[in-house]
Amino acid sequence: MSNATTNDYSDTPCDNDYSLEMTRFIVQKILVPFITSIGFAGNLLCIIVLSHKSMVSSTNCYLTALATFDISYLIFSFTLSLKHYDVVNSLTVYTYWYPYGRTLTDICSNVSVCLTVTFSLERLIAVCYPMKGRVICTPQRARFITFLVVTFAIISTIPEFFEMKTVRIENNKTVVLKNAETDFAKTDAYKIIYYHYLVLTFTFLPFILLSTFNGILVRTVYSAMKIRKRMTNSYSSYKQNARRQTEQNRITIMLIGVVIVFLLCQSPNAALILYLTYIDSNDMRLTACEANNVKIAGNVVNLMDVKRSTYCHSPCPALDLALTMYQPTR
Repeated sequence: MSNATTNDYSDTPCDNDYSLEMTRFIVQKILVPFITSIGFAGNLLCIIVLSHKSMVSSTNCYLTALATFDISYLIFSFTLSLKHYDVVNSLTVYTYWYPYGRTLTDICSNVSVCLTVTFSLERLIAVCYPMKGRVICTPQRARFITFLVVTFAIISTIPEFFEMKTVRIENNKTVVLKNAETDFAKTDAYKIIYYHYLVLTFTFLPFILLSTFNGILVRTVYSAMKIRKRMTNSYSSYKQNARRQTEQNRITIMLIGVVIVFLLCQSPNAALILYLTYIDSNDMRLTACEANNVKIAGNVVNLMDVKRSTYCHSPCPALDLALTMYQPTR
């Protein structure tokens, strides 16, 4: 989440000021536009492929929704990176847009997290309880659950719209627009209760659930592959079922890869949040150099989140999903 790395620290000159500026230049002006472009194309291709009538399935419903919010996340986060261009940052319209863009970015990120947990649970049910999975995991139910998950994430993030405001500051008869924290955002209830609710709900709890689900899926797929290998030369009817099971395992392995990338990209964010929480809970104040290190880490963490949205729906996985998950309309 972007608000995990945007704390205000001292602007005192420091030895690593140059390192911070170089990090911002490389991340915000080179890597973010490049990765965003690839991610936009990959997500768009994924949406086109998975929304085809021949691709109707519960898993595809979740993946289509995930790709939609990932592409939205990439667009909104890219607009935030424009803050580092003086020409754009000085525009009045951009100053007014920034607080909204920041919240919309967090909404898309939180929805993506929830959808990743949801389709991992759906795949767990389909793999571990195949008979029940055919009844439970239907496209209609997937659409309804997606609606509930998206609604929950949006409602949970709405208070962030009241976190910042645009104020006019007069300086030597010149009016300057600046974004500042609202009184609402400075209350203890918001800073402690709501912030920790966001961190727990959209960072640590999903991390634990995804790690657990993924561990069970890996073990189940591995066991199924061992059994199928032993029975390869059995009855022809079994071979037909084995082919179907192989296709399901390929889908599961594909989604396991998506979740692993998600966990790897989210781990630094979780570590940074733990560090900042420790600093805040102990009323510790960072030095200028330490604050710069946190900002450098924040740029890298946010870049990894953009990379996660890009990789999980890059063109190659999208095409592989098209070949792997093809099945007649139900």
